[in-house]
Amino acid sequence: MLSIVILSMMLIIDQIDCGRYPYKPVYGPPVECTMEQKEAFDYCEIKALRYYGTKIDDFYINSLGFCCFVWYTLQCEIDVARGCNNTYAMELKQSTINRFESFCHDQPSYEQYTSIFRSCFWHKVGYTFTF
Repeated sequence: MLSIVILSMMLIIDQIDCGRYPYKPVYGPPVECTMEQKEAFDYCEIKALRYYGTKIDDFYINSLGFCCFVWYTLQCEIDVARGCNNTYAMELKQSTINRFESFCHDQPSYEQYTSIFRSCFWHKVGYTFTF
């Protein structure tokens, strides 16, 4: 019984990410989401941070890694938010694109990220592109 409690506590502690920073205008899951959906929504950012190795110090640096982190997180969050509140999902998408499209002007756009081109994938495996 004690080992189950300790394992559960370890899993909970692993999910706590003290390095979160609200970096965009619409941040966080819709209030209509269930607890599971809210956790999935929050995990989108955590997963993107881990995938691209992005740190708080990397935020708002016009780099392929940061811009790919933004688009990766957005795509995941939209997928989750649609299940809670489609209007919120569209507001999240538009506000994030409005904030970062010009900032990431020499990096892949959201449209390019979601296309078959997937330059963020190629960045992750070590290839670079010039835009």
